[in-house]
Amino acid sequence: MPIPLQIFYHDRQVFTGSLSHALELGRQQHHETDVVLLQVNSGTGQQAPRLVLAPLAETRIGRRQLLIEEVSGDQVRLRNLSPIVPVQVTGRGELDPESEQTFSIPVEVVFPSNHRILVGGSSSNTLQSLGLATCAPGQHLDQFVAKSVDQLDLSGSDVEQLVQVLQAAMDVFQSARTQADLFKSAVQGARTMVGMNRAVVVMLDDGKWIPNWTESSQKPWRISESVLWKVHAGKQTFWDSAAFDTSKTSTNVEGVIAAPVLNIDGEVIGALYGECQRKRLESGPEVISRVQARLMELLSCGVSSGLSRIEQEVRAINMKLQFEQYFTKKLAEELELNPTLIDGRDADVTVLFCDIRRFSRISERIGTKQTFQWINDVMESLSMCVNRHDGVLVDYIGDELMAMWGAPKPQTDHASLACRAAIDMLKSLPEIEQRWSETLGEPLEVGIGINSGQVRAGNTGSHFKFKYSPLGTTVNLASRLEGATKYLRTPALISGETSHLLDSNIPRRRLCQVKVVNIDEPVPLYELAGTTCEPKLVAGYETALAAFEQKDFTKAANSLTGLLQSFPNDGPSLVLLSRTVHAMINGADAEHPVWVLPAK
Repeated sequence: MPIPLQIFYHDRQVFTGSLSHALELGRQQHHETDVVLLQVNSGTGQQAPRLVLAPLAETRIGRRQLLIEEVSGDQVRLRNLSPIVPVQVTGRGELDPESEQTFSIPVEVVFPSNHRILVGGSSSNTLQSLGLATCAPGQHLDQFVAKSVDQLDLSGSDVEQLVQVLQAAMDVFQSARTQADLFKSAVQGARTMVGMNRAVVVMLDDGKWIPNWTESSQKPWRISESVLWKVHAGKQTFWDSAAFDTSKTSTNVEGVIAAPVLNIDGEVIGALYGECQRKRLESGPEVISRVQARLMELLSCGVSSGLSRIEQEVRAINMKLQFEQYFTKKLAEELELNPTLIDGRDADVTVLFCDIRRFSRISERIGTKQTFQWINDVMESLSMCVNRHDGVLVDYIGDELMAMWGAPKPQTDHASLACRAAIDMLKSLPEIEQRWSETLGEPLEVGIGINSGQVRAGNTGSHFKFKYSPLGTTVNLASRLEGATKYLRTPALISGETSHLLDSNIPRRRLCQVKVVNIDEPVPLYELAGTTCEPKLVAGYETALAAFEQKDFTKAANSLTGLLQSFPNDGPSLVLLSRTVHAMINGADAEHPVWVLPAK
């Protein structure tokens, strides 16, 4: 029995016939004068029918592109004759150049030239569409071209009933909060408002149409994939009232309709599919009307919008959770509204590093389990200090915390906020130490380094793992200052850049100038003295430091000796006295008064 063959160009039918033997398709060759069905020499001495689809200039299709051969009553062999141009077999993948494959009918082949070949299946004369592509979520008002309601001639109870239907459709989707709710609401709407006997939401997954049966009592039934692929290709609502092959669809089906479900980018990701059966259509002359098609599309758009909303809500929740790991709750809320704030940009910031002293030795002694509990407790307390002063928790690096002020949102007082957070950290240590004194058996000490300057701040991680952090020399120097606290025997050091930005309410004393590893310029160092700084200590140290810098080592030594009698545990005074004695014995260093630190 001949197999029906239909050819469409830009969705307009240009040929209908039947396949009774092999048929070759391609574009016009030089000796062919028109685009008609011709008998040509196949090159083997045999005559074979050939259909010329396109003129010679249409290079998107090969001169000899496709050979269709009947294998049996329900199968055909497709052979791609072109050595270059592939063709798409709808729903079944690509047929590569110079390859062949056998398919069950109906089968649809799509050429790059916008030709579509349908082998087998029902006639598409009954296939109808609304004529316009369905809008992606959020684009309906932008593309609204119809008259407004006040310009229409509306009267009668039928119009009021239609408005009530629209109100019901809106209520359906406003109450749906999950994907399952959306699908169930759409199916109910298609059955009660559109008048379908059966309905289902079908999602496209890796080239396959997967029905989502929303009711446990609903028995799966066969769906016409040819209509679904038509919806996919045209991004439109299509319906068909043909006499369907009951082996391919449900029994007694008189009409089917499918409306596309789109993502935010306008891509077809699924469809709302419905069927009408004969018993429901006895009273009406029209199987499926345009009004029903419009309502079906309205429901599918509701699914599209709902899925987009759910996706955006999930993305927003994930983004908020990511932000709250780094930022204060208030800042996280601002970033949720304006995510572009975390884009890479130059910013004036203050960076803080805080390291736990003797961590490796302590963790080896107390064991892994207690080390985890201890480090979590310490980092929790230190992080609270950062959050209280509106800082950004950049990272935890083993036993070290990194924080930043001044980005992503500018803060004019970023240096002051960082220093106050550091002072709070030092004040929190006795309470933490009290909780862990029996376990640790020694004091809890930290080293804090703070520096201010310009950085490049943004997401230095990836789409897989978010990490908001700064890059630049300012960051490196802050880390070096944290290391320098060990040499100067003080818990907290700030750079001259940071000190310059502070007011007098934050006490500090100038300690010296140093050169740190991998940074050539000398750096003035200040001790962040906190609220217990003694004026006598600060004044006495500055007197000794000035004498040391002027190479008056005897005066410096006398000043420091007297100072240490009053403040015997002052680390910076002990260090400066050691440097003074070394200079008295060996002479001043080559870079005096700058101290070149031996390591990080």
